[in-house]
Amino acid sequence: MNADTLYWLFSTIAQTYGAIVGIIGMLTIYRLQTLSNQMENCRKNAEESVKISVGLNMSLLDAENLVKAWINKPQDQIRKIKESSLDRFNIINREVEKINKCIKQRNDIRHDFKSFIFSHVSMIILAIILLTQVTLLASWELMYIFIVFLVFPAWLMFSAFIIISLCLDLVKG
Repeated sequence: MNADTLYWLFSTIAQTYGAIVGIIGMLTIYRLQTLSNQMENCRKNAEESVKISVGLNMSLLDAENLVKAWINKPQDQIRKIKESSLDRFNIINREVEKINKCIKQRNDIRHDFKSFIFSHVSMIILAIILLTQVTLLASWELMYIFIVFLVFPAWLMFSAFIIISLCLDLVKG
C-alpha cells in the first residue's frame, strides 16, 4: 500500500471517531438533562407533600441537598411527619428514593462518558499522529502491517464495546 492509501485510512478513522464522539456526547447530554428534570419533578412532589411539616424548607434546596436534608433530619421530626400523615411520609420517601436513583444513574453515565471520551479522543489523536507520518509508514512495510492489522482492529473492537455499552446505558434509563 502506498502513502495515499494510508493517508485516507487515518483521515477517515479520525473523522469517523470525531463524529461518533459528537453523537454520543449529544445523547449523553440529553440523558443527563432528562435525569435532571426527573430529579426536579421529584423534588417538587416532595416539597408539596411536606409544606405542612416542621423544620425543613424544601423550596430552598435542590434535589441532592433535599436528599441529604431528609436523610440527616432528626428522627423525632421524621416521626412527627409520619404521625401527622403517613401518606405524606410515604410520598416523601418515595420521591427521595427516586432522586437517589437518578443521582446514581447520573454518576454512572458521567463515569462511562469519561471513559468513552478518553478512549476515543486518544484514538483520534493516534490517527492524526499517524496521518502526519504516512510517507514514513509507507516505507516501513512491517510497521504498516503491525499498525493496520493488529493495533487498529483491537482498538476498534474495544471502542465498539464501549460505544455499545454506553448507548445501552443511555437508552435503558
